[in-house]
Amino acid sequence: QRSSLSGALVVKSLEVHIKENQKNDANDVSKSDADDADGVNDTYERNAMNIQIFGTKKSRDSQKAERFFKERGIRFQYVDMKQKGLSKGELESVCRAVGGLDAMIDPECRDKDLLALIRYIAEEDRAEKVLENQSVLKLPIVRNRRQATVGYQPEVWKSWA
Repeated sequence: QRSSLSGALVVKSLEVHIKENQKNDANDVSKSDADDADGVNDTYERNAMNIQIFGTKKSRDSQKAERFFKERGIRFQYVDMKQKGLSKGELESVCRAVGGLDAMIDPECRDKDLLALIRYIAEEDRAEKVLENQSVLKLPIVRNRRQATVGYQPEVWKSWA
């Protein structure tokens, strides 16, 4: 009977310990939220990375980009271009970051007719045509807030960390 009593005491003390840790964790979260309101954690927020990888599951460079961030324990959002693609605002943001739409277009894309059409249509119509046919873009497109890269560029990504 003594062993069952001591076992019950151990279980009870573990339960109490777990509850105390959960309360402490909850307090830590609420303190950090309060710090944000006071501006104390603003430097962390500014320095935190907000990585988005736009790619396809079949693209080797997209797979390598995903692996790059996973190996370093950096959280990222993966957007499959076959399912979703870039919005107009995202396309404009990446264009500004990489130096224009021409830097984003893949000269090795499979659809050569579409590539020729995009290269030779009027400048003002080009972005709209790329939005409709995103298969001409180099992959992966990796964004970190206002910064972006097109293609596999681990040296640039290392400088973001």
